[in-house]
Amino acid sequence: MELQRKLGIRSYQTAWLLLHKLRKAMTATDQFPLKTMVEADETYIGGAQEGKTGRGAEGKNLVAAAVEVDPDKDTMGRTYLQKITTHSMAELGSFIEQHVEEGTTVITDGLPSYAFLNAGYQHHSLIVKEPKKSGELLPKVHIVIANLKMWLRGTFNRYPNKHIQSYLNEFCFRFNRRWRVENIFDKLLRRCILTTTITYAELTG
Repeated sequence: MELQRKLGIRSYQTAWLLLHKLRKAMTATDQFPLKTMVEADETYIGGAQEGKTGRGAEGKNLVAAAVEVDPDKDTMGRTYLQKITTHSMAELGSFIEQHVEEGTTVITDGLPSYAFLNAGYQHHSLIVKEPKKSGELLPKVHIVIANLKMWLRGTFNRYPNKHIQSYLNEFCFRFNRRWRVENIFDKLLRRCILTTTITYAELTG
């Protein structure tokens, strides 16, 4: 609605379609794999509801997260987020292999599904005795997750499951360029020129 007001677009549908075209361009085609040291975890996103929280929660979207960290400077590099359906080794393995360079040190909690990291990566598995303190063991990826949830709550009234990955891609595009905000418009414009578009029928079909 803000884009609709700023550009003077009459139709909300047109503004909604334009935003999704921009998000399509934000989807990284020139992936930069995470290197050196990475923290990885998963989270659930969605509105507050009754029932079990954390792993095993129902009616929410499960998202895998990984962020590059520099322990010497206490800073973060790039991050990647991906919607997954389960905590399975197959899905988490696919996510890590796609976004993290082989041989990288990867720090996770003690979830057994991360055992695949013992082959091809330097895996550090941390035992989380109290789930509420997991953020102390994996501080950087939990900062990313907290920022993601705050951004989603502050930007969208709702985010249908069908388009969750588009919103995750937008967040990553913004986050990964946070130190060079002056170039973000030019980068997005270039991607809009090079990226194949998406139609309203494809978004709603």
